[in-house]
Amino acid sequence: MLDCDGAATTSPEAEVVLASYGSYPEAEKAVDTLSDRAFPVDHVKIVARDVVVVEQVLGRFDYARAALYGASVGALLGLGLGLLFGFLNWIAPLTSGLIQGTWGLVLGALCGAILGVVGHSIHEGGHDFETVSKMEAGRWDVVTDALHAEEGRRVLEPSTARPG
Repeated sequence: MLDCDGAATTSPEAEVVLASYGSYPEAEKAVDTLSDRAFPVDHVKIVARDVVVVEQVLGRFDYARAALYGASVGALLGLGLGLLFGFLNWIAPLTSGLIQGTWGLVLGALCGAILGVVGHSIHEGGHDFETVSKMEAGRWDVVTDALHAEEGRRVLEPSTARPG
């Protein structure tokens, strides 16, 4: 870009990598260092690069586990609703709340278990295992706009950043 006098200027939209780190806490520490030295951190981003999704298989998801999960969700929902409706009774709120909470817990667990088993039977054979997904990054870049890049590099110079 050129300014009014025809001199070249740096585009504020251009992003520059100040440093790359192997973990998020290291990148976070670099931003903290910038902040401690009065760098305008509102111009800084932490960007994950080389991101992959890792899905860890925990085990089989069978009828027993479906019933257990359904029962636990149903029991909590039933308990909450039973207590709520019981405590809304103005005559004997504590007694009514405990009785309705107990019945809500029992009936909620029963209905939840049945719904869990029915839901699992509908999807039988399609996805009968349990997983947990997470994203992992190969490196973390501390990035700023081109106008603040030189100052940011000067502030981070003594740190132990890996070359990006």
